[in-house]
Amino acid sequence: MAQIPDTLASLFPEYDFATLDVEADVQVIMERVLEHGTRSDLQWLFAQYGRDRIRDFVCRHGFRSLSHRAFNYWRLVLDVDEYRRPPWAGTARKLWGK
Repeated sequence: MAQIPDTLASLFPEYDFATLDVEADVQVIMERVLEHGTRSDLQWLFAQYGRDRIRDFVCRHGFRSLSHRAFNYWRLVLDVDEYRRPPWAGTARKLWGK
């Protein structure tokens, strides 16, 4: 069974790191590493899950899970043109003119 490297522990301060599972907790792991990971953290992430699975995460969950900056960066890197955007995403612009 694959292990999460101890070097990633600082990315999960509110979790019991020893109980994180590479498959059961894949979304939170991808979210944290794509948002805050170092180069070596990202190398582990891509080796563990593969480009296609990470790309799928960005398409399905990136809009809500990642910061605007990180989401747009990974969209460019992974060539993501279409992604899931929640229906409420444009509401602030309509309400507040932002």
